Amino acid sequence: MFYQVAVPILSELQRFSPATNIGAFTSNIIGFMFIIAALAAFVYFVLGGLQWIVAGSDKDKVESAKNRITNAIIGLGIVAVSWAIFLLLNHFFGLNLAGGEADTSLPSGSSPSGNNGNSSQTCATGVPIGETANDGGAGRYCTDNGSAIVECHGPDDHFSYLHFDPCFCISGSPKPGYDFSSC
Repeated sequence: MFYQVAVPILSELQRFSPATNIGAFTSNIIGFMFIIAALAAFVYFVLGGLQWIVAGSDKDKVESAKNRITNAIIGLGIVAVSWAIFLLLNHFFGLNLAGGEADTSLPSGSSPSGNNGNSSQTCATGVPIGETANDGGAGRYCTDNGSAIVECHGPDDHFSYLHFDPCFCISGSPKPGYDFSSC
């Protein structure tokens, strides 16, 4: 008796296709490679420990086990430093290859409420520069998780990327530290 199981792998592959979403695709590949590298370092570390236990009083085998453990730790350090360098390059060049969006995103369902910009550039949710939207409380500009009207801005003295600035609170009061005069 044979059983057949349908796995919708084609639709999953198309969802992360490099042609449709290069950031998610690259993030998944690099994340997978870092997981494999970290697991390999861990296995190498455990094998070094087992080698040390089995070595008994043989100084050459103990030295070999110490070297294996040291190399595993160095390898894990290289993986951590590589990830940090990847994140730094991703941030400085604004590549968005690490997955996720910048802090400028609005929740899904937010819609533009104004149309005073003519730019073809848009903030994370597709709001063009100069237009406003309701952040639904996601920006946390207002007290009591209140919603704010925010305006999409291009790079400026404070941010090197497209971002939202608060205009006014719909509910709640403005939190200290935010400039509500940019709109």
